[in-house]
Amino acid sequence: MSPGYGRAAAVLLLATVAFAAAQPGGTAPVSAGHEGVGPQALPIGDRPPVDPRQLYRLVQAYYGTPYLWGGTDPRVGLDCSAFVQRIYAHLGWRLPRTALEQYSRLPPVTTAYLLPGDLVFFRASGRPVDHVGLVLWDGLMAHASQARGGVVVEPLSRYASRYIGARRPLAFSYQRIKY
Repeated sequence: MSPGYGRAAAVLLLATVAFAAAQPGGTAPVSAGHEGVGPQALPIGDRPPVDPRQLYRLVQAYYGTPYLWGGTDPRVGLDCSAFVQRIYAHLGWRLPRTALEQYSRLPPVTTAYLLPGDLVFFRASGRPVDHVGLVLWDGLMAHASQARGGVVVEPLSRYASRYIGARRPLAFSYQRIKY
């Protein structure tokens, strides 16, 4: 377990509390001051595509899983797209395998209205799409980070210069897994 696990668990708990504290009919401030990346306020009528409490429990289960480029097995390591793919598989949904496929095939969402469960995409190394993260709350994302060595929770603003857009997997029924 990583030394930062306790801090990340506290951040996830605070994010869950912030979501639960939002009052119907108003707005919930979610990421003021995050350098233009992430939502400024969430209209309560726009419900997250997934239950944030379930999402946070899943992220906690993967927190600290090692990073491995091309990795799809959490016992060995996951890359960024496999991490978000596995989270959605636990929720009963099948997503495309790579970050590029996810970015290309899922419906876009306006950055100003990101919700927990949305996917955020980044570029580096001259590639059109190089990385994907999972929006949590209050300007935070979970992702499998090569630089950090595994699944971590970090501010979206840390990657603002590489940000290229967001997608909402459950904006339409992409492909529900039948059990």
